[in-house]
Amino acid sequence: MIGLRIISALVMGTITIAAFWKGGDTLAGMLAIVAAIGVDEWVRLVEPECSRLERSIAATTMFVAILLPRLLGYPSGVGALFLLAALVAGIARLTGAVHPVRLAVGLIYVGLGAVALSFVRTVPGAGPYLVLYVLLVVWATDIGGYMVGKTLGGPKLAPLVSPRKTWSGALGGILMAVLAAGLLAYAYPSRQIFAMLGLAAFLSMASQLGDLMESAIKRRYNVKDSGAIIPGHGGILDRVDGLLFAAPIFALWQMSFGEMYPWW
Repeated sequence: MIGLRIISALVMGTITIAAFWKGGDTLAGMLAIVAAIGVDEWVRLVEPECSRLERSIAATTMFVAILLPRLLGYPSGVGALFLLAALVAGIARLTGAVHPVRLAVGLIYVGLGAVALSFVRTVPGAGPYLVLYVLLVVWATDIGGYMVGKTLGGPKLAPLVSPRKTWSGALGGILMAVLAAGLLAYAYPSRQIFAMLGLAAFLSMASQLGDLMESAIKRRYNVKDSGAIIPGHGGILDRVDGLLFAAPIFALWQMSFGEMYPWW
């Protein structure tokens, strides 16, 4: 099982980095497909009685919503995401097929993360490096948390939500994220290395919060994995839960300070 997880992680990581590095329609298509699958998993998770047609409508809405920022620009695209979420939730309320609030939350939860990553990729000159930064921080958090937590153990971080997570693992994840950011800054010399390191620690905490939230939702609905599409890992949401929290925060940072304090 560990071998399968490693192989799947390497394949996914390679495809993800390649798509973000290439950008353009390749990236937009990948994000739209992944987000659509993620929303399908969300609906099956929180509305297990939902029909395949209703899940398909939600997934198609998500697919379109992720492509809109590329056509309308990012401020308008984000607004369109919220508008589509409200529209679909309104239809769900009228038909009574799906709980409207749960559906809207799922569309926004998954959609914001995908749109945020797409926006970061468009930063002139530095886009590929910035995306690589946030991906490495989140992945390093997962790896560091697992390795340190398994090695040291200790007090539980949130025993009612995720019994296996420990405080030592949480701190290990933060340290590994900062180390990954430092290595990236060394490989591609940055003008704002201290900002990179400090933000890495914050994004690591956000990533772990996203992981805990996903665990809480699955525990609420008595589900082990959000899906089974990724061998050895489960579903899309099981793999991107931390990224869905970290990416919007990083995009907001870039919108607020990116032009004043460019990293590359």
